Amino acid sequence: MPAGGDAAETTRLLERLSVAAGLRPPKLYVVDSSVPSTFSASTDPHNAVLAVTRAALDLLDKTELEALLAHELSHIGNQDSRLHVALASVALCMRIPYRMFRRRFSSNSGSGIGVKLVLAVIAIALSPLALYIFFVAPLLGRLIRSVIWRRREFMADADAVSLTGNPAGLVHALAKIGGAAAADPGGGGTWLKGNLIPAHDALNERIHRLVQLYETSTAGLPEAVEKGRQYAQLHPSVGAGAHLLVAAHDELAALNQGHAMGRVYRVLSAEAVPVYETNRSNSLVAARVQPGAFVVVFDDLGGMRQVNTAQEMFGYIDRKVRLQPVSGVLPQEVYNPQMRAAAEERLARVPA
Repeated sequence: MPAGGDAAETTRLLERLSVAAGLRPPKLYVVDSSVPSTFSASTDPHNAVLAVTRAALDLLDKTELEALLAHELSHIGNQDSRLHVALASVALCMRIPYRMFRRRFSSNSGSGIGVKLVLAVIAIALSPLALYIFFVAPLLGRLIRSVIWRRREFMADADAVSLTGNPAGLVHALAKIGGAAAADPGGGGTWLKGNLIPAHDALNERIHRLVQLYETSTAGLPEAVEKGRQYAQLHPSVGAGAHLLVAAHDELAALNQGHAMGRVYRVLSAEAVPVYETNRSNSLVAARVQPGAFVVVFDDLGGMRQVNTAQEMFGYIDRKVRLQPVSGVLPQEVYNPQMRAAAEERLARVPA
């Protein structure tokens, strides 16, 4: 939802940072989520949105929040949203043969031509093409995204420090978010040994880089991590929030999850809803969404709605299908089984 009076200080902070960065202040949204995070999306630096979760407002102090806002402004100014989609598109094109094979196999499994499919699998596995489909393309796709996107993250961190003049604020913000996302009370260890955030080497790397580059003191890092972990213990669903902090595991997921206009809805139909591969109802049915399930819907003026299912199957559904908007749930939460279950449990406690 758009930021209201309870986020007035954050709005002023964002406006001041935007002026200093020479950017038009982006539209600020506050997302009622227990995952501490900030993220942005833009078609160009003059038309951008920046979102901060309620958990981030609760967990971070002013200097830490300022650092994360400055980081997102760097992404907006550098038009990283476009770059992210472009990288995902390139990687997806490289994996088209594999995705076509997997979809065709899954859509025909259990039918009378199962034996033919098995023989086709064996034939492909014995050909040089299999090396590209199953090994070379996935490896190159991930490598392209990870290398380039890691550099953009480092650049945004450097821009944030330049804008705020406070590297410690960003370091402590990342430490708190990492401590919350770890959700591993028994993890132990120190951040310096690389196991501050066992599942999030990307955050560790950013922290190490900031500490070394700006000679930032590490005195307060254990306390910052502990605050994040304490927050996670009070909000159990945070443990699954790692999905918001790392790159999408699949190229098509990266495209859809990075869509600026994706919103979460619940299907209200009485029976399963078909999700078509194209915007025509006579095309192949890629998936079926059960009544009450979450879907992420993208703004589209066509005759069909563009959707992404919880299983990250992108397609189209008829506009006649009844949908109920779900507030306080991020698209990324829908794609994560643990977070989706927690969101469904929260909604079940709310009176109809």
